[in-house]
Amino acid sequence: MFGGLGDLAKMMQQAKEIKKNVEEMKKNLSEAEFSGVSANGKVIAVVSGDFQLKKVEFKGADVAENDVFEAVNTALNTARNEAQAKLQEIA
Repeated sequence: MFGGLGDLAKMMQQAKEIKKNVEEMKKNLSEAEFSGVSANGKVIAVVSGDFQLKKVEFKGADVAENDVFEAVNTALNTARNEAQAKLQEIA
C-alpha cells in the first residue's frame, strides 16, 4: 500500500539533486569565458558561459564588420556547445 510513497520520495530526492546540479552548472558557466577569433585573426571576442559579451579585441585598424560578427558568433557557439555538453552530463 505504501510502496508508492517510497518511490515518490526517491523521485523527489532525485529532482532536488538535479536542480542543485543545474544551479551549480549555471554558476560555473557564468564564470567561464569562451573566445572566438575571426578567420583573419584581426578580431578576438570573449563571452561568458551565460552568453554575455565580455570583451572584443581588435588587431589592426582595418577591421571589417564581418570580422566582428564572425568572432562574436564563434565565441557564442563555443559557449552554447559547452553548455549543452554540461547539460548532457547532468541528464
